[in-house]
Amino acid sequence: MWSKIFYFAMVPMVYAAFAVLIGGLLFKLGVVFFSKKFPGSLATYPKRLPRPVGVAAEAFAVPAAWKKDKVFWVFIIAYHAAFVLLFIGHLELIREFKVLQIIPHDVFLGAGSVGIILIISVLYFLFRRFKSPWREISVPEDFLILILLFLTMLIGSHLHLSARYYAGGGAFDIPVGAYREYLSNLVAFKPVVPSGIADSPHYVLVVLHVFLANLVLMMFPFTKMVHMAFAFLSLNLRRK
Repeated sequence: MWSKIFYFAMVPMVYAAFAVLIGGLLFKLGVVFFSKKFPGSLATYPKRLPRPVGVAAEAFAVPAAWKKDKVFWVFIIAYHAAFVLLFIGHLELIREFKVLQIIPHDVFLGAGSVGIILIISVLYFLFRRFKSPWREISVPEDFLILILLFLTMLIGSHLHLSARYYAGGGAFDIPVGAYREYLSNLVAFKPVVPSGIADSPHYVLVVLHVFLANLVLMMFPFTKMVHMAFAFLSLNLRRK
C-alpha cells in the first residue's frame, strides 16, 4: 500500500500539481485581461528611468520596500536571490547544463547556505504576519502557504546537507544521478522512481518533500505569492 502512495506522490501528483499551476496562472491572467478596464491611469510619477530600465530596477531592487522597512527589504532580496539559485539547482537535477557549469560546482549551489537562507526568510515572513498591521490583512492561506514552504525547504535542505556532509556516506547519500534519472524521466513523460531513491532510507523524506512541493505548486496561483508570476506585467502597467 505504501509503495502505491509513495508512487502517487512522486509521479501522478507531480503532473497534477503542474497542471493546476499552469491552469491557475492562465485563469488569473484571463481574469486580468478580461476584467473591466480602469478608466484612469495606473502610472506612478515621477518617471526617473525609461520603462524597461525602471521596470527592471523596481523588480530586482524593490525600492518601495527599502523606503518602508529596511529589514523587510533585506529578507526580500535574500529570499528572491536564494530562490533563483534554488531554481537553478533543480534545473541541474534534471540534467547538466554546460552554460551553468562555466564555473564548476556541485549541485546545489551554495553548499547548503541557499536552503538555510530560504528557511530563515520564510520564517521571518511567517512570524511577521502575526504582527499588526499585517495580521489584520492576512487570510488563512497566507499562513498555510508559508508553513508549506517552510516544511518543503526544511526537508529539502536536510536531504541536501545529509548527502553533502554526512560522514558515513553510503546509503544516506542519494546520488545526483538518481535524482536526474527521476526528474528527466518525469519531464520526458516516462516516469520511473529509480532504485537509488526507492532503496534509500531517505525515500520517505524525498516523498514528503515532493508531496509538500506539489501542494505549494497547486496553491501558488491562488495566494498572494502569485505576484511573482505577474510582477513584470504590473510594474510595466505602472510605467505606461
